Amino acid sequence: MYDRKALECQNQATALGRRIDEIRAGAPAPAQGAIDLMGLTSRTADLSLIQPPHEKQAFLRLVLKSAAWRHGELQIQFEEPFQNLRRSNQLSRRKDDEIGDGTTRNQIWLLR
Repeated sequence: MYDRKALECQNQATALGRRIDEIRAGAPAPAQGAIDLMGLTSRTADLSLIQPPHEKQAFLRLVLKSAAWRHGELQIQFEEPFQNLRRSNQLSRRKDDEIGDGTTRNQIWLLR
């Protein structure tokens, strides 16, 4: 019984070692693509100002599921991946509000 279990553990260790070697041999994620995307995201507001109206409308059709005026306010619902981002941002904002912006905590440390 012990020999069988030892053999199972040895086989698992060998399989894990092979998998680790495969992962190490794999190419790293392209960092430049992520950096370019971050730069483009930060320029989105400026770029949207110079877009022609038909491109702005196409973008809104892509991201919005519905939009309607109710009680003097614009109520919008995003398509699913964008709605998930909205929820995530709302949760992050709520956590930041609970924690605070950190300036008072930083000032306490900076005074010492």
